[in-house]
This record gives sequence, structure tokens and C-alpha cells, in this order.
Amino acid sequence: MGRSSMVDRPDRCMSLAAVGWLTLAVATARAAVDPEAAVGVWLMDEDGGHTATDSSGRDFEGVLHGAEWAAGKFGSALKFDGVSWVSIPDHPDLEVGDQLSMMAWLFVEDIGDWRQLISKHEEYLLRIDPPGGGNTMSAFVHAAGGWEPRASANGSNTEEWTHFAATYDREAAGDTDHLKVYVNGSLAGKSMRPGDISAGGGVVEIGRWGSTGIIDEVAIFNVALEEADIADIAENGLHVELGGLPVNPTGRLAIAWAALKH
Repeated sequence: MGRSSMVDRPDRCMSLAAVGWLTLAVATARAAVDPEAAVGVWLMDEDGGHTATDSSGRDFEGVLHGAEWAAGKFGSALKFDGVSWVSIPDHPDLEVGDQLSMMAWLFVEDIGDWRQLISKHEEYLLRIDPPGGGNTMSAFVHAAGGWEPRASANGSNTEEWTHFAATYDREAAGDTDHLKVYVNGSLAGKSMRPGDISAGGGVVEIGRWGSTGIIDEVAIFNVALEEADIADIAENGLHVELGGLPVNPTGRLAIAWAALKH
């Protein structure tokens, strides 16, 4: 009786099989970007507490200095008021040499002054420049004893989310542009920057230098990611591209189940 009823309802069998496949797909999400290349990933999804967890597995925990939790691009994020910041203690793994990628989501409230997104003393810096400083978003590496030339893109709009990333490759094959910046996943600026990044020995800081606004999903890699990888991260978020579960996966399954029922 039970067997014949299942045969009589092939649509239900197919629906259950499809939902099972979707469940398995979510549970076994595959990383599009190699997680081993991440030296620090701060998703900022704690939505409370005094620290930002490092999801890279290296345990480079960020300590909050006045930053407050807020709604982010994905899940929660950190809001900065101009005097708050996050610090990550120095570690040799954060002293990136031949290659580097760094990125963050930002929601800028104003650009009246320089706004730091990510920095490591005498090594690398991702920042926003005010109108008086060029009205750009810029990336720097401290290579061959100096900071310039930088790579820059047009400045971020206020009151909207922007993904800003930079890559550095000291020996980029067939490419003299060692330092590149990407806005919302697309190449937006580049410069020649030969030489090794200096080992400055300082802490990593997020959101210092008077930053006002919200920062989400900060990451540092020890490789120069490809544009396609950065575009995927900007589209889907680090939590997906590094192999984690999507935000609210049960909600997505509910939507899939509702679609299958129709």
C-alpha cells in the first residue's frame, strides 16, 4: 500500500529528492577561493561582544576599541564613529611578502577626511581619500623602502555598500602592474610597484584614522587573487566563496521547497 502510493505520486518523489539534493549542496558547499591562502578573515557576524573572530582558522582575533555592532552587508558588521577601531596583534603570518590581497565591504557616511579600512604598519594600507586628497580609494604597499606609487580608483559613494579590494604581485608574469585595485569586483586602477613588501612588525588595524561608517567582511590573503575570484567574493560574500554556509541557509531551503511544491 505504502509502496504503491509512492509510485502514484512521482511528483512528490522528485520533490523530496530535489530537496534532499539541495540540503546536501548547502551542507557541502565548496570553496571557490582556496581557504588556505587566507591569513585573516573577519566576517564580523558575532553581532555582540568585544572581539571579532578570525574565520581563517589562524585565530588572529580582532579586539574592538569602541566599535559597535550594526547590520552589515552580510549578517552583522562593525560601525565606526571616527575614534573607534579594531586591532589584530602582529604575527609573522600577517607579514605578507611576494603577494597580497586585502578587501572589505564599506558603507561610508562621509568622506570629509582620510578613512583607513585596513592597515599594517610599514607594510600595506587600504584607505579612502577625501575630496581634498583626490576623492579616491587607494591601496599602498611599503615596497622597496617607500609607499608610492599607489593604485587608486574613483571615490566611494556615501550611504551605499561598496566592495573594495587590492592585490599585489611582486613578480606578476607578463604584467608590469604589480598593484591593482578593484571596486565591486571590477578592476578599477593599477600601478607599477616592484620590490618586496617590508616587514614592519606592527599590528593590523581596521577602521582607524577617523573612519566613520560601517565595515564588513574584512580579509587578507597571502596570494594575489584573480579578478574573477574577487568578482565572485563581491557577488556572493566571503562566507560563501571560502566554503561556508550562506547566510540563513534554512530560509533558502524553505524558498526552494515552496518553489518545488508549485
